[in-house]
Amino acid sequence: MTALAEEQRSQAALQFLLLDQDSDGYIASDQLGEYLRTVGLYPTPSDIAGYLPIVDPHGTGKVAQEDALQLAEQLYPQRTTPEELHAALKVLDDDADGYMTTAQLRLFLVSLGTRLTTEEADEIIHDVEKDADGMINLEDLAQMLMPRNAERSI
Repeated sequence: MTALAEEQRSQAALQFLLLDQDSDGYIASDQLGEYLRTVGLYPTPSDIAGYLPIVDPHGTGKVAQEDALQLAEQLYPQRTTPEELHAALKVLDDDADGYMTTAQLRLFLVSLGTRLTTEEADEIIHDVEKDADGMINLEDLAQMLMPRNAERSI
């Protein structure tokens, strides 16, 4: 039994093809994290480093489509669900008003859970929509991090 439905596997294959610029059936090993994020998984850099020997055992710098699909399928049950994301954001909402500051988000991104570098956190913060007061709507943030159809699609 596979972790992915046929439609999800097709979507994962399509995401791979979009990254496979020269259509040779491979992506560069440094694109593995990007691929996994496009299929709804959010591995840390250390996670990705651990996956590379599995999908590129000879260190060629290339990851074959079937190896990437098998990895995504293996990891898919570990993905973050929309419910888990909403619950986590609710915990971070100190005053229960549905908003957080950019400083709160930066602290969350660099120090809790899957720790990001300051540069990665700043990139996310740059992309997040903020209101006139510089506050981040948590519902908008959740939608940015995980589109509504995340359960259906890969």
